[in-house]
Amino acid sequence: MKTILMAALLAPGALLAQTTATTTPVGYVTETLKPGIANLVGITLHNPVVASGVIDAESSSSVSDTEVNFTSVLTAGKTYVLELANGTIQEIKAWSSSSLTTPSDISALVQPSTTTYKLREASTISSVFGVNNSFGLTPSTDGDATTADNLLVLNESGTAFVTCFYYDDGTTKTWYDLDFNDVTNLPLIYTDSL
Repeated sequence: MKTILMAALLAPGALLAQTTATTTPVGYVTETLKPGIANLVGITLHNPVVASGVIDAESSSSVSDTEVNFTSVLTAGKTYVLELANGTIQEIKAWSSSSLTTPSDISALVQPSTTTYKLREASTISSVFGVNNSFGLTPSTDGDATTADNLLVLNESGTAFVTCFYYDDGTTKTWYDLDFNDVTNLPLIYTDSL
């Protein structure tokens, strides 16, 4: 009988014990675009972190974290955004094992065993504006980009914009650039404007 009484006395304390619960923040941003003029917008919401930690080693073309196997964590063909704690951003398109290939030399900005990082999947035209243009931009029905709403996305080298538009002729529905290359999965890096 004492055992049952002790369990009953302990139960209320266990029920009232505080625990911390966290969730991934979610949301959306509404932008009002003005017709007939260029509207400068940017990606202000970020994808979840897919890997994070401390950089163990660096070189002129890579950084490494021996705690992570990037080959297992990342998806081939996708672009990722490497964020260092000091604000440095790099687009990551290649990796192997525990190393990420950086497009520029950031070795002077990295202190091995101290510098922390986060890695996120880059947004794409289809993930932001919808694979089937759920955003509702005016499509081209005949391939003439001048009749469609256009997105200007900074190119990989950051020297010019790539013009993109949604094409829908009733049969083919996809995102194209002016040379009719499929840009459905063109990365949109949140530090760049559109």
